[in-house]
Amino acid sequence: MEATIYKSSGRARSILKSISVLLLAALFAVIPTVTAFANNSASGQTGMMNSMNGLESAAWPITIPASHNGLVSSITLNLSISNGSAPFDIILTAPNGMVHRQRAVSGNNTITAFNGRVPGNGTWRVSIQTTGVVSTATGRLTVNSR
Repeated sequence: MEATIYKSSGRARSILKSISVLLLAALFAVIPTVTAFANNSASGQTGMMNSMNGLESAAWPITIPASHNGLVSSITLNLSISNGSAPFDIILTAPNGMVHRQRAVSGNNTITAFNGRVPGNGTWRVSIQTTGVVSTATGRLTVNSR
């Protein structure tokens, strides 16, 4: 019995490298990212939130570093809403379980319900709930603390 050794061509290695890069890019596209700033501000990106027939979308987790969990001074959720989306509500859940709901607008949504409160350490959750048939959006949550 004789063993056969195959040599890979440069083209095959190039294709394999391209596929690896695409898979890594796809992986990073779905992992929520958090950015912490020196001024007691931290932000994180949601993925695509889809709500149909009045049902709440899946909640996107955004973990804010523990050093940024003092008294909240302001929260902004910047939304990019897909064309043709029905009006919808934002549902924001703090790490301590406190839930806030408000009607969404495209662009900056200022959320004041948590101002002056200590929401706890850990993960915020962002979701949407349509008041129509279908709503789709992505967002960036920014939490400022003192």
